[in-house]
Amino acid sequence: MDAYEVKKEIENSYNLGKIRQLIKKNKYLLKKEKNRYFDINKFEKNKLSINPQGGGFVQSVDITDQNFINDFKNKKIIFKNELPMVYKKVKLYHDHWIEGKHFIKGYVTEHKWNGWSTPMVELDQIEKFNEIQKKTLDSEASSIFKIIDEDSIQIKMFDEDEWVGIEASYIEVNNETIKAFDVSLGWTWSEEELSNSERLIEKLQGMKFLIVRWSGDTVPPSSNLVVDPLKFFNDNYYGDDVIKDLAEVEVGEKYKVDELMQDIEILRYE
Repeated sequence: MDAYEVKKEIENSYNLGKIRQLIKKNKYLLKKEKNRYFDINKFEKNKLSINPQGGGFVQSVDITDQNFINDFKNKKIIFKNELPMVYKKVKLYHDHWIEGKHFIKGYVTEHKWNGWSTPMVELDQIEKFNEIQKKTLDSEASSIFKIIDEDSIQIKMFDEDEWVGIEASYIEVNNETIKAFDVSLGWTWSEEELSNSERLIEKLQGMKFLIVRWSGDTVPPSSNLVVDPLKFFNDNYYGDDVIKDLAEVEVGEKYKVDELMQDIEILRYE
């Protein structure tokens, strides 16, 4: 065994010792590249049993495998004793919806139920949920929320005769207080991260714009009154730089878009 192999064996022994200690002290394994948490179930004879946080298929990991040791050494695998209770906004897909076509938006943490998301959803997205359900299933009580008022909704579970009431509660998201409903309900919700462009557009929520375009003297100007910027700019994207700038525009201020083929002026009026 040459000096390099001796050094590598000593390093591996040191890392294996640290891994064994961390397994005993912690409840979760985090695969950082995918930001995915796993429950630690059992550790025996260098075999670590884990499953996706909240449930799912059990996996057996050999901690002496060189790839596992390298991932630990490079901090691609991290052991944690607690899950972060930090909400993030994501796209949510119900069990029978077509992924990419039908979705609502809501807030999730790393906590899962049987491996599925447990979302908090605002009232406007409850309304969108009902619209999607009418298109994809039916309007039976077991698939549609009954909206009582802005603080109360009800739903009848498919195997129950009585209505289940859900009251709104408040969560903190990026230092903002959000009123939302817990619609986990033991359903198989899946989630998808918002793209960078979608996150930028989210910052325009609540703003209203008037957009005017000129394409030369021979073509009359056209305009758009934008009362729902999330829908408009997702459907008609103007580029990340423009969206970033619009988020900083004050009410009554005009913004000119740098466009070669036409002149575009955007006025924020609310």
